[in-house]
Amino acid sequence: MKNFLLYFYNINIENINEENDKYSFIYNGNQYVLEIVNDTNKNIYYLSQLIIQSGIKCNEIILNRFNEPITQYENQYYVLMKTFENYNKKITFLDVLEYPIKSAYLEIEKNNNWQELWSKKVDYLTYQINQFGLNYPLLRESFGYFSGICENAIQILNYVNNNDLYIVHKRMNLDTTYYDLYNPFNMILDTRVRDVAEYLKSLFINDDNIYDKTNYFFNNLNLSNNEKDLFIIRMMYPTFYFDLYEKVLEKKEDEKSIQKIIDKTNSYEEYLSYIMNYLSNVNLKIEWLKK
Repeated sequence: MKNFLLYFYNINIENINEENDKYSFIYNGNQYVLEIVNDTNKNIYYLSQLIIQSGIKCNEIILNRFNEPITQYENQYYVLMKTFENYNKKITFLDVLEYPIKSAYLEIEKNNNWQELWSKKVDYLTYQINQFGLNYPLLRESFGYFSGICENAIQILNYVNNNDLYIVHKRMNLDTTYYDLYNPFNMILDTRVRDVAEYLKSLFINDDNIYDKTNYFFNNLNLSNNEKDLFIIRMMYPTFYFDLYEKVLEKKEDEKSIQKIIDKTNSYEEYLSYIMNYLSNVNLKIEWLKK
């Protein structure tokens, strides 16, 4: 990477740290990260510039010697970004409120068609369980419950508007770092409840103080009635289960790890019911959550 950085970015540096396809270093007192990306949409560069010019924190994409934001080298695509101190530190639930940013015109990926995305996910996972379910009894026995909740959420979406777009994140959970938070390649257009809902679902599985933090979010978000409906629907989508399900099939996690989620199914319903009762003026009618 030393020769790569010297040739493409005119940066002469000796000490480079490598971790998970990322190369980090300090240059002229600033923190930089070079990473491999799959997204080659150059509009992300203009997105990052717009956010920075608005006074909001965002990793700054550095143009290469050819004035391009993305560098192709040996069949890989690289992006160099100037980031912030403690970039590998995990965010707190207070940091989640820094985003979203209202935007209805930026040319970046949109992820607000939840019905289509979730339907494809359930179809794909159903195919996987039919093919390999005999090898994973815990997944086979629990999949129907969580896919059923997802299908219920998909049906309810027919009655809710999801067109008011903000800059949010593809993934937001307890493992999100400041680098992820400020990474323009992790940003998409979606409803502003996305980040908070995904972070809270991650908290639900791993943190016993979920109710206090949920109340804090509600008190600081000032959700509209439509956003309250979208928030509940987003919370119904079991990201934590589907993500772990895929990791088990990819042999990145032991199947026994899914037991932690299975053991919290009753708590999950109670938590969703709590949210329904806490939020006033909710239009949704979900009978099995009325407790």
